[in-house]
Order: sequence, then structure tokens, then C-alpha cells
Amino acid sequence: MVAGDLVTSTDGGLVATFLPVLLDAGRGSRGSLLGHLARNNDPWQRAVRGELVVHDETAWVGALVRRLTDRHEAHREDPCSVDDAPARFTAGRRRAIVGVELVISRVEVKVKMSQNRPERDIDGVVTGLEQEGRPEAAAMVDRSRS
Repeated sequence: MVAGDLVTSTDGGLVATFLPVLLDAGRGSRGSLLGHLARNNDPWQRAVRGELVVHDETAWVGALVRRLTDRHEAHREDPCSVDDAPARFTAGRRRAIVGVELVISRVEVKVKMSQNRPERDIDGVVTGLEQEGRPEAAAMVDRSRS
């Protein structure tokens, strides 16, 4: 599952809202994250890092819900489809949510590859990754030794 937390600042402090998202790599220089929120959740009305675009058009929201459903159901033997639900139901759900798109303006990454751990721990991570069939990840951990 691809998901993220939309973190907004409120008078009461930071609020994190869990969202299933899609990465649209073709939007902007770094891509954008697409998701949706219940209309009665106010985080979509607050500014966040990057450009937050609110999509209030039911056609855009409907297309996003279809993409999210197709993506997250694809691994199932008998995947659900938006078309499985009555049209009246899905139309009502589209009116109850608002689409959000965060056009990414900056990416910050912190690499955690066990580099601050004792050698025996790093050896165990490398061995475990190799046994899981992840030789690229194992090599990355091995290269990051302090």
C-alpha cells in the first residue's frame, strides 16, 4: 500500500492525517502525490509544504477514487471495482470527499542503513537481506558502514 501522512499545523498543534496516495511522476519537476480526504476534515483547507491543489470537481475525484481502487485491489484474486457499487452510492461518496494533490517542491531524505550499529548488527542485517533475496539492499547496507 502506498500511503502518507498529511501533516498540518493547527492552533492545537500538528495534526497528521493518514492518506492512501498515488504518485503522479508527470506533474511538476518532482511529481505530485494524489489523495482524498473527507470533506468535513479541515486539513485540506490548510497550507502544507509544496503546492497543495484542492480538486473539488466530482469528475476529478471520481477518476482518482477509481485509480486508487484499481491500484489497491490489483493484488487480490477477485479485485473490487468502483463499478461494483451502485452508481447512486458512488455519486454520493464523491460529493462527500475532496481531492488533494500535493505538488512536491522539495524532497528530504535521511538514509538509515544501520550505519550507527555495531559491526555484528550490520553483518546480521546484510545476511538477513541476502536471505530475503534482496542483494541490492544488502549491498547498500554493506557500503554504508561508518
